[in-house]
Amino acid sequence: MAWTECDSKETSNLIVRRDLKKHASEVVVGAQCGYAVLRGAHVYVPGIVSTSRFVKAGDLVSVYSDIEGKCKRGAKEFEGVKVFLGNGISELSRSEIFSSSGPLKGLGIRMIEPVYLSPSFDNVLPSHLFLQGEVIAMDRIANKVKKIKQNAELLQLNCIKAFCYDGTKALSVEKREDDQEGPPFLPESFDRILLDAPCSGMGQRPNMAYSSTLKEVTSYQPLQRKLFTVAVKLLKPGGVLVYSTCTITLSENEEQVAWALKRFPCLQLHPQEPHIGGEGMKGAGLSVDQLKLLQRFDPSAVTLQGMDINSLQDSREDDLISLANKDCIGFFIAKFIKSNSK
Repeated sequence: MAWTECDSKETSNLIVRRDLKKHASEVVVGAQCGYAVLRGAHVYVPGIVSTSRFVKAGDLVSVYSDIEGKCKRGAKEFEGVKVFLGNGISELSRSEIFSSSGPLKGLGIRMIEPVYLSPSFDNVLPSHLFLQGEVIAMDRIANKVKKIKQNAELLQLNCIKAFCYDGTKALSVEKREDDQEGPPFLPESFDRILLDAPCSGMGQRPNMAYSSTLKEVTSYQPLQRKLFTVAVKLLKPGGVLVYSTCTITLSENEEQVAWALKRFPCLQLHPQEPHIGGEGMKGAGLSVDQLKLLQRFDPSAVTLQGMDINSLQDSREDDLISLANKDCIGFFIAKFIKSNSK
């Protein structure tokens, strides 16, 4: 049985298109909508804040994001701070987009030239992906749990059981009822645990704004350690624990590994297959050999320029893996095996 502590994040290889022509007709969307468009989404009507005066269905338009929230809804032009997201085709006229009759819904702009391209990883790592047996998923945010259940139902996966529960309290100190399915669980209940930990998310990109304070950023390390402690106790001897984040800070990544190895002598770092990321960052007291067992994907690498999605279609697998290693969002992976129950 496997336990997954979920913190949703998206990963993809990112290619920036810097030579896109900007059109006279403009559409301005809100910051949240803009964030989704950067990640590959189309523009839906509720996200549209402003359009040029004579936009009609079928027009080529350039899409921008109002990252400061200063554009007035229905404006015919906006000269404030805005970020270019790419070009698309308007599915509706301006009057239809801002119609006052009924709730706003449906596709507004179909993106055909987004600034960021996200090539598919289909068939790149097929031998490393497989369907689990029974999977227990936990998250304390109800909407995330709801989405897990919806996706499992959509894919007809009956092996996934999702619970809205605080992972720091997932360890039971009392005997469970025989028919109890959900948390808390007895010690050594799980064969494998993925601790996809809540984190500061500083590896997420593309991103237009980061609003977390220093206090918020530093609050994640103690929470991650609480979750890690519970995960170790829930893991069977010989079981696998994978710790991952979508951030780049030393304190939430390598420092956590160093702490875990000292705090739990039963844990040993193990190699990861496939290993396509860089090694861990120095500074947390880990040895050179230990750093080589970690995977750190660094978003600070120089962005590839002048590449088009079509140029990747005939690329070799090794070339695609090289692209993923050079240009991706920032995240971190460490794999442990529990040697005994002490």
